[in-house]
Amino acid sequence: MTNSTAIKILAWAIFAVFLLLTLGPVGWRPHVHGFANLERFVGFAVAGFVFVLAYPRRTILVLAGLAAVIVGLESLQLLRPDRHGTILDVAYKFAGLALGVGSGWIVARLMMLRRRRS
Repeated sequence: MTNSTAIKILAWAIFAVFLLLTLGPVGWRPHVHGFANLERFVGFAVAGFVFVLAYPRRTILVLAGLAAVIVGLESLQLLRPDRHGTILDVAYKFAGLALGVGSGWIVARLMMLRRRRS
């Protein structure tokens, strides 16, 4: 398995975990006591970073796709009696996504430059 394939598998595994944790029972969600917004921020920062590394030539598509996922998942939470989606949750997730995609873009560009010099 190549590094590229492994990163793609990791990206989609993260996506699957987000689906389970967001739409599953609230008890499935990991809790860092008092820091739910930090969890949201870091989760989508990691997802954005890994997806950009998995698809370095599709950065805008990754950003748009994961932004749509955020809105979709928050909306779907409204259908569950034990969950609630809020605008503030979306804002923290968007901020994390922006940081992750931006960081991933920088790392992907540096990796491309390094390969060209080799």
